[in-house]
Formats: sequence, structure tokens, C-alpha cells
Amino acid sequence: MHKDILFILVIIYLIIFYLMTKYYKLITKKKCYQSILSKCSDVIIRQTYRKKYYMYFYTFKIKNKEYNVLDKLIFPIFQNKIKINNKYLMYVNNNNPNEYISPIKTITINWYLYGSIILFIISILLFI
Repeated sequence: MHKDILFILVIIYLIIFYLMTKYYKLITKKKCYQSILSKCSDVIIRQTYRKKYYMYFYTFKIKNKEYNVLDKLIFPIFQNKIKINNKYLMYVNNNNPNEYISPIKTITINWYLYGSIILFIISILLFI
């Protein structure tokens, strides 16, 4: 086996490991948290010198108390899916409502699994 292919395989397997650990952490959190419908109250786009931030504000109620949370992203993949005044599924910790899984993460949670499967198939094809 050539050194170049070995180097590429090591990088691919490190990325697969990273994606699978991120997927596993989100799935275990999702099982422990309560699912709640949240309403997107505002979307703000802020631009600094070199970066563009997308800030999504959500409101939800737990035990008759209203909470506002913020989801700040630098590179949102599905930025057109989140619209103001629409309701989205979100997972929140009952004991501490500031711990949550945002709607964008619930939309993209399976992409970590799909990406690791595709990279694994590519690594098998490198052996052929």
C-alpha cells in the first residue's frame, strides 16, 4: 500500500470517528430531552469584517413559563428552512431549559450519520 493512500485513509477514518461521536452525542441527548414545539420569533443576520452570523431566536413554554433561546451559526446549511413565526421541533432539558438541541441541529442530525457512511464506502473503494 502506498503512503499516500494510507495517509488519505487515516484522515478519512478520523473524520468518520468525529462524525460518529457527534452523532452519538446528539442522539443520546435527544433521548434524554423532552420534545417541544418552538416558534421562531426572529432571524438576524449580522456581518462583521470577515464573518457572517445567522442568529435564530426561538420561544417555547415549559410548565407555563416562556423561554427565549438563541441559536448562533456561522455557516447554516439549511438557512432557508427556518422561517419566522413557524413552529419547529426542538429538544429541551426539563430541569434546565437553557440546555437544548436547536431545530437546525434536529434537521441536520442524520447528516452526520450519512456523511460517515459515505466516507466509509469511499475508504473501501480505495482498496479496490
